[in-house]
Amino acid sequence: MLVCPMCLFYKIKKASGMKKIIPIIATLFISVLTALTVAQAGQNTLFDRLGGKAAITAVVSQFVDYNSSDKIIGKRWNPDNTENLKLYLTELVCNATGGDCIYTGQPMDVAHAGVNVTEDEFTRVAANLVRALDKFKVPEKEKDELLSIIASLKDQVVGR
Repeated sequence: MLVCPMCLFYKIKKASGMKKIIPIIATLFISVLTALTVAQAGQNTLFDRLGGKAAITAVVSQFVDYNSSDKIIGKRWNPDNTENLKLYLTELVCNATGGDCIYTGQPMDVAHAGVNVTEDEFTRVAANLVRALDKFKVPEKEKDELLSIIASLKDQVVGR
C-alpha cells in the first residue's frame, strides 16, 4: 500500500502539535532531495562519463582520421570537409549524450540523402568508432551506450 509522504507529515504535525515547523522541515527535505537528484543527474550523464566536450572532441577527431584513412570509407569522405565534419560530429555526440551542445548540422537522413551508404560501410564506420573509443580507453559501459545511440541512427543513414 502506498502512503502519501505529505499525509504522514500532516499526521505527525497534528499529533505533535508542531504546526509551523513540520512544513518547513518537509520543504527543506524536499529541497535537499531535489538538489541531490539534480547533482547526481548532472554527474551521471553519458556526456560527463565520457569526459565532457574535450574528451568527445578528441575521440571524434581520431574517429574521423580513422575513417579518412580507411581504404573503403576514405574514398567516400571529402577531405576538404574534415574540419566541418569533426565539428558537426562533436556537436552531435555531445548533444546526444546529454551535453549542452547544440547540433547545427543537417538531420542524418538529409545529410546522407543520395549517398547510398551500405550496411557494410555503416558497420565499418562503427568499427572505426570502436577503435577510437578503445584508443582513449573509454570504459565498456560508456562505449556500449554510445554505440547504441549511433546504432539508433542507422535507418537514417543506410540506403539513403
